[in-house]
Amino acid sequence: MSLVTLDGGEKKDITLSGNVTDLDLSEDGLRAVAVIRDKSEIAVLPIPAAATDPSLIDVKAIDGEFFGSVALSTDASVALLYTNAVPSDHLTIVGLGQGPDYLTHRTVALKAPVSAVFPAGDALHAIVLQTTAPGSSKAGAFSVVPTAKLLSRRSWARTRRRTR
Repeated sequence: MSLVTLDGGEKKDITLSGNVTDLDLSEDGLRAVAVIRDKSEIAVLPIPAAATDPSLIDVKAIDGEFFGSVALSTDASVALLYTNAVPSDHLTIVGLGQGPDYLTHRTVALKAPVSAVFPAGDALHAIVLQTTAPGSSKAGAFSVVPTAKLLSRRSWARTRRRTR
C-alpha cells in the first residue's frame, strides 16, 4: 500500500500482511482503515503519522470471519466490516474509539446476504442493504443494526450525550 502526500506528491510505501481489498478514510482525514481479506484483518492507520512511523499502525485479526469491505462512521469511532463478493449475512462491528473498546468487535448474523452498509451519522446504528435470501419471494431486504451495543455502558452514555 502507498500513501501519497497531496501537497508534494511524495509516495511512501507501507507493508501490510497482504493485499488491501478496501480502504476507508475518515471524514477528517486523520485515520484510515484498510481491509486485508486474505488474512481477515484490518489495519488502522493514523494519517499522516503512519507514513513515517509504521509502528503506529494497529492490526486486528478477526478469526472465523470473511470480509473484504469496510464502512467507517462519520466520526471514525466504528468500522463496519462485510463482504458482498460471496453471499454472507455477517456484519462485523469494530470499535475504534479511544478507551477499553478500541479494536473490540462483535459479529451479527443478519437474515439475508449483505450488499452494502451505511453507518448512521451518530455511529449508533447502521443501515444494511441485503439481497433476498435463497427461496424468498421478497424483492429485497434491509436491516437497521445497532452498533452502540459494542460500546461499554460508559462509552455509550458519552456518545449518546454528544448526539443530543
